[in-house]
Amino acid sequence: MTKELSTSAEVIAACLCSVGGDILKTDVLGRITVGSAQREAILDAFEASGMTGQAFALHHGIKIQTFASWMQKRRRRRGDYQNVFGVIFGVC
Repeated sequence: MTKELSTSAEVIAACLCSVGGDILKTDVLGRITVGSAQREAILDAFEASGMTGQAFALHHGIKIQTFASWMQKRRRRRGDYQNVFGVIFGVC
């Protein structure tokens, strides 16, 4: 029988261990701090999963807003967003 994970920290720890296998650090409030390499590994796993962002975040115990923020930052770094202002007003 598999032990059920009771806290979101345990769920995230299990996800991160399966993704990166590194030791997890926590802040003074007990929140897990995720390094950029671990975050990128999680986002890579998401893109390969075929799941929706919401389903992936819920499945792995990551707050949806946190996951959405990670994805938005990644997409901005990659240049996935167009200059919407320029497109709408013909500036570009």
